[in-house]
Formats: sequence, C-alpha cells, structure tokens
Amino acid sequence: MEFATQTTYNCGMSKQEKMLEELPKVNLQTLVKNTRSLAGYTQAELAQRLACSVRSIQDWEAGLKDPGGEFIAKLFLLREELLGKFAIPIEKKNTHDSVLRQD
Repeated sequence: MEFATQTTYNCGMSKQEKMLEELPKVNLQTLVKNTRSLAGYTQAELAQRLACSVRSIQDWEAGLKDPGGEFIAKLFLLREELLGKFAIPIEKKNTHDSVLRQD
C-alpha cells in the first residue's frame, strides 16, 4: 500500500502537514517497520509512543490497514528526531530490500 500526497497551497499548514505535502509515494508498511527498527522499539513501545494500540501497529506492519494521517506525521517526526534530519524509507526496484533516502 502506498501513500501519495496532492499539492495544495495553504498558508495555515502545520509542520506535519507541510512534511506530508513534500513526500513522494511511500510504502506505509515499510515506513512503520523501518521506523520501529530504527528506534529499537517493540511493537508495544511504538504503540505507546504513537498513542495507538499494539493491534494497530501489527495491522500496519502486516499491510492489513494503513495508518491515518496523524500517525503518519508522528512516524515522520519520530524518524526526524532519531536521525537528526528528515528521512524517508524507499523501496529499491526489483529487490525486497529497503533503503533510507536522506534529504
């Protein structure tokens, strides 16, 4: 499952909304798994950090459901905090490996 944003112009956007606006397509399953791995969190620890249920984390990582915009923004803010800069996971073409692209 992928996440794509549409370009809109809104001067009143929050930092999270602006970050989401600038994103290329992102595999949300990869985003959740890579962010949790990067943080060294268990599913329960990530759920607590994002203020959601462990079941939600399990469903997102399994690709059964997608996190809502609020949780996507929280995941990107956590990545930014951990890496010291904005970074998104991207999939390599023709492989199952994922890499981090740091902008």
